[in-house]
Amino acid sequence: MWLIFLLFGLATSEHVILKEGSLEKQTLGQDGLILFYYEYPDYWKQLIINTEQNLTFFEIDCKRYDICREWSDTFPHLVYSVDNSVWKPVKDDNLELFIFETFEKRCVYNRPKCNKHELETLKAFEEQPVQVIQNAIYDLQNKIAEFEATFEDYYKQLQEEFNRKRSEIRDQLEKAEDSIKVLNDLL
Repeated sequence: MWLIFLLFGLATSEHVILKEGSLEKQTLGQDGLILFYYEYPDYWKQLIINTEQNLTFFEIDCKRYDICREWSDTFPHLVYSVDNSVWKPVKDDNLELFIFETFEKRCVYNRPKCNKHELETLKAFEEQPVQVIQNAIYDLQNKIAEFEATFEDYYKQLQEEFNRKRSEIRDQLEKAEDSIKVLNDLL
């Protein structure tokens, strides 16, 4: 039950009507779909409502803007971008499945998106009770704190060594400059 809440509760899709001008400026850095249309397709609003992934649904009315001709000869035309990739045409007829497989990045829900250690973690804990998972999270958070403390100690050692060496070199430079002054005065 809580898994379903998380899946639905954390997803936030956005609906944006694009204006004339640079599509890149209006869409930069956002995962999403752009719908180019002359006649508004029936499936679009339902797709926005039913989508559980964090993405932006952009649309542009081709009756109002000339940019549509640059993208396609057939409309409605749908393109997508994920992780700032170049906009590519959607070629899949099952849009809900396409959106899930393309945009769902959370490993727990979309295993092909897992890297090796995420998949190992998922397999090790997916059948465990909540308390075991919470304890594992707590242990990992403590491990992160230890890593950060170790790095902080290492950073301090490097800084102390750097300052010591800088001071040593500065003293040698001052002695060399003082010697040059004496030798110049002798000339």
